[in-house]
Amino acid sequence: MAELLQQALVVTVWGMGVTFATLGALVLGMYALTALLKDAPESAMDAALDAAPTPALPDARQLAAVAAVAVALATAQPAVVAPAPTSAAQGWSGYARNQALNRLTQHQSRRARR
Repeated sequence: MAELLQQALVVTVWGMGVTFATLGALVLGMYALTALLKDAPESAMDAALDAAPTPALPDARQLAAVAAVAVALATAQPAVVAPAPTSAAQGWSGYARNQALNRLTQHQSRRARR
C-alpha cells in the first residue's frame, strides 16, 4: 500500500511540475513578445494619419442646419409599432394563463379547507 501511495505522489509531482513549467513558459513567451513588439516602428498608415491636416470646425450656420435636419428626421419617422402576436403565440399565452388560473384556484381551495 505504501508503494502505491509513493507512486501516486511521484506521478502527481511530475504532472504538476510539467503543468506549471508549461504555464511559466507561456508567461515568459508572452512577456518576450510584448517586449519585442513594444518598440516596433510605426506603420506607414499611422504616419500618414498623424501627418493629415485636421478638418476645419463648422461654423454656427452649418451646425444650425445639421440640427434642423436632425429634428426634421426625428419628427418625420413614425413610431415603432410592435408586431401583433401570431396565432401560435396567442394559443400558448392562453394555455399559460389557463394553467396559472388553475393553480390559483387549487391554492385557494386548499386554503379554504384549513
